[in-house]
Amino acid sequence: MFHQRLYRVIFIILVLIQSSLFRLQAKSINYYEFTSDSIANIDKDKLSYSLELFNKTSGKSEEKNIIELVDKFKLYGKTVHGVIDAISVKLMENDPIYYGRGPKEVERIRGYMLASLSEIGTNEKVKSIVETELAYGYHPYLVAAAARTAGTIKKNSEVIPLLTKYLVDGYKDDFIDLDHYGTNWPLKAPTSVRLEVIKSLGKIGASNPEVALTGLREVTENNRKYFFSIDSSLYKEAKIAINLIQNVNQLDDFPKVSLTPSSITTHACCSTESGSTMTNAVWINSDKRTLRIKDINAVDQNGNDFKFSTVLGKPFALTFFYTRCDNPNKCSATIEHFARLQQSLRKGGFDNKVDLFGITLEPSYDAPIQLNAYGKDRGMDFDDNSKFLTMGNKEHDGLVSDLGVLVSYGKGLVNNHGSQLYIFDKKGRVAKIYNNKVWEDQSVIEDFADLLKEND
Repeated sequence: MFHQRLYRVIFIILVLIQSSLFRLQAKSINYYEFTSDSIANIDKDKLSYSLELFNKTSGKSEEKNIIELVDKFKLYGKTVHGVIDAISVKLMENDPIYYGRGPKEVERIRGYMLASLSEIGTNEKVKSIVETELAYGYHPYLVAAAARTAGTIKKNSEVIPLLTKYLVDGYKDDFIDLDHYGTNWPLKAPTSVRLEVIKSLGKIGASNPEVALTGLREVTENNRKYFFSIDSSLYKEAKIAINLIQNVNQLDDFPKVSLTPSSITTHACCSTESGSTMTNAVWINSDKRTLRIKDINAVDQNGNDFKFSTVLGKPFALTFFYTRCDNPNKCSATIEHFARLQQSLRKGGFDNKVDLFGITLEPSYDAPIQLNAYGKDRGMDFDDNSKFLTMGNKEHDGLVSDLGVLVSYGKGLVNNHGSQLYIFDKKGRVAKIYNNKVWEDQSVIEDFADLLKEND
């Protein structure tokens, strides 16, 4: 009897020891597998295959399959591989991954990929995408995603004013979940634009402390306002962020920067480089201009026929928009800016020397009368040198494809688009492109001045 109990005790002890060894081994394996360097070596083939699948995704790919690939990439952490480049390509507004999808689906996919880069890593292209989304952003999911990833880009003083603008009470914030894909309620990890902005300012705000602290104190000093009181964590996180920024050691790592228009914007017309990633403005030297606008049949805002052949011989600028765009920071703001550019050109003595054209992204919906009203409501003064245009779907699709316009369509609607300004020379060739950038009027005036000096 005694021996049986002893054997039973010994057996149980052996089982427990074996179980412990298995757990230790499993823990060791998991630790090894999720070390950046080891994963890069062990799972190199798996990563290459996943990247190959991801690069081939299109509008026909199932939403869940795209997200599964992104989630796999996140497991690798911030390693040196092609994932960052692959995602940055897919974030471009005209990537085939968005073709045929509805606007909300596009917003979810694009926002989830953008937020995932906070775990995967960033590069200069991602930095530009983040800044663009914060500059033009309106919908909370995408803005929050950009704000989160902005916090992982060190010494990025240019982004601080773009973040702090979302702390004012005029922005219509909402609760979203960036950690779990989908819109199932209740949210598993609720966050908001303001919460992501505050956390990111705590991480990078010392690169421009004056602007960052001013924005954060809007939260701590006005926390009794309704829009702050609905989420008490905003006040607490703002306090933490302020303390982080004021930390002496951190301030030593981030030089103070005073942002002025001249410090963010440069005129790239005379550069020997093909373009400037810092300004998102690409100037093409005269001997390298190959992209030429075709003589497309169009109709202007008054219903009159128009051909681009009639304006060759002088430079012109062209932008895209559509009248039912629901983001006031994009199409509406672009046309208001376009109207101001028109006035600046007139004041600068460029009247009748250059032309301005706005082209609708929805030719099947935007009739001339709508274009006329939309432009006038936003300050456009239509004349022989300034017109809004629409055209047949075939001509429009060809133009969008030729110019590489940042737009995608799905279910009969524009589901995703950027903001661009194209500058053409006297021969109708593209000389400069402002991609997703709020252009400075003076820069465009300098562009036109240089083009007017060129030989016909």
